[in-house]
Amino acid sequence: MLVTSNTTTKQNAKTVSTHERVVANTMSVDEYFDELISQVHQDYANL
Repeated sequence: MLVTSNTTTKQNAKTVSTHERVVANTMSVDEYFDELISQVHQDYANL
């Protein structure tokens, strides 16, 4: 029973760190489109 409990705890810790890493490296949809629109504006300014 302790092995299962420890394994579950380790899996939860790994899941949390993976989740935190994904969230830290993910941009919101608003940020994505703001950046995309900015790039489009820059491209048209260079024409």
